[in-house]
Amino acid sequence: MSEGIHEKVLEMNEESRVPTEPIRATAHTSLSIAASYLLVLTDLIIFVFSFVLAFALIHETFGPGDIHWFAGFNFNPPASTGQSFIWKGMPTPMWNDFYPYVTGILIPLPIIRFLVMSRLQLYRIRGEISLLEDAIETFRGVTIGSILLIVVAFSLGGGRGETQLLTSRRVFPVDWMICMAGCIGSRALFRTAQKGARRAGHNLAPVILVGRGKQAEMIHDEIRNNPVLGYRIVHVVDADGGDPDLEKHLATLPGLIAETGAQEVFFASSKITQKELFPVVMNSGWDVQFKAVPDLLGLRPKKVDITRLSNVPLLEIFVDPLRGANGAMKRVLDLTVALSALVLLAIPMLVIAIWIKIDSKGPAIFKQTRMGLDFRPFPFFKFRSMRTDVDHKRHEEFMKQVIQFGEGKVDEQTGKKIFKEADDPRITRIGKFIRKYSIDELPQIFNVIRGEMSIVGPRPPVPYEVAMYREHHMPRLSVKPGITGVWQVSGRNSISFEEMVLLDIAYMENWSLLTDIKIILQTVPVVLFPRDTY
Repeated sequence: MSEGIHEKVLEMNEESRVPTEPIRATAHTSLSIAASYLLVLTDLIIFVFSFVLAFALIHETFGPGDIHWFAGFNFNPPASTGQSFIWKGMPTPMWNDFYPYVTGILIPLPIIRFLVMSRLQLYRIRGEISLLEDAIETFRGVTIGSILLIVVAFSLGGGRGETQLLTSRRVFPVDWMICMAGCIGSRALFRTAQKGARRAGHNLAPVILVGRGKQAEMIHDEIRNNPVLGYRIVHVVDADGGDPDLEKHLATLPGLIAETGAQEVFFASSKITQKELFPVVMNSGWDVQFKAVPDLLGLRPKKVDITRLSNVPLLEIFVDPLRGANGAMKRVLDLTVALSALVLLAIPMLVIAIWIKIDSKGPAIFKQTRMGLDFRPFPFFKFRSMRTDVDHKRHEEFMKQVIQFGEGKVDEQTGKKIFKEADDPRITRIGKFIRKYSIDELPQIFNVIRGEMSIVGPRPPVPYEVAMYREHHMPRLSVKPGITGVWQVSGRNSISFEEMVLLDIAYMENWSLLTDIKIILQTVPVVLFPRDTY
């Protein structure tokens, strides 16, 4: 280990009264979770309070002074009211005007705003604190949430009359202003208290530092001299790209992460490649963040996020390129299509499952580990189309020839090397039918609902395929895998593996919501009138 770094870590640990032996940050994690819940609870109260107060402010007869916030509820109102409960805190005429908004707006309101704020990472506890950036992101979150709320209100308010809609128009700007002031103000107080806690040695995320030389020393000094950043180095790995024992050093990282409870790993090296990092990511907890100094890995710009550690620039690697507004839109589309498909296809799927059970021994649903976003394994569901007593080594060897050596079976019509076996002996009788019409893919609807897959995206590979990937294949795992994609509507099994990779990368770098919709629509005729499927 670099002596300068090692001595500084020991010195910092001594000053902070932190033992030099590896420790697990259980107390830190518990406090962080509690603080995060407190922030969420505060926001939920503000979301509801702001709308109720806004309604009281614009009411023509009564005002905020007529509200008694802790007056309680009556859950057995007279049947003539047509109401399921009455809040005693409002005068009866005012409550009668407000009640239609309870189920139509007040219930979805905190859910919508919470989901938006959560998507913008406004409930994060670790990392550098910036009151200005917090205020800007809070402004975005409250504004987007209010816009979505207006859409909900007007879609549900068509039968309530023009007067009701006019009231809605007046209440929403007032609600937006009150909510904005409350959320920004509460966050300012929370972050100020958080800074004080960090100066006292609390809320410091354990970090492993990998590297040596000036870059490592610069990161170390920033963490030591500025505890408000929220980090504490628990271990230093003396390694750099090009070292003969680099692989050995990196192999220790998953164990060190588990042993120390590290939540982030900083790479102060500019020579470590994706291929060298892959085993680390595969074997580490998925809540661990990996950050690096610029120029690391030669990653695509859309796959990294520029951040900083005080004055030290960092790149957060393995970042979802579809996060933020684009990711939210894609997720809404995914859930809409998946839930609609589940309603329409639930009975046919049950019939298929029974048919499979009758046709051959084994479960109707085949569960397999596949690799998703950022190399994360997940349980992948399909209708079983193969026998349960087969050896998958044959397929593994076949894919090895395709991925590593560019070999494979040649399609007789196109002359291209394809990566699917036309006469796979493992497939059952019903398996041939459901694979031909892609019926075996239907259980992946549940993967989409669970958030592990998207409707449109690259197909998820199995772990042994990823282990054989070459450098230019890695970007396929930059987004969530999909049930359908450009490959499926562009020739499916008649195109080569390398062409599939290029199509996937082109899709990711030119993504739009309209592209997803087009691919979904193009998938329908491809499934109904299949060609080159087996």
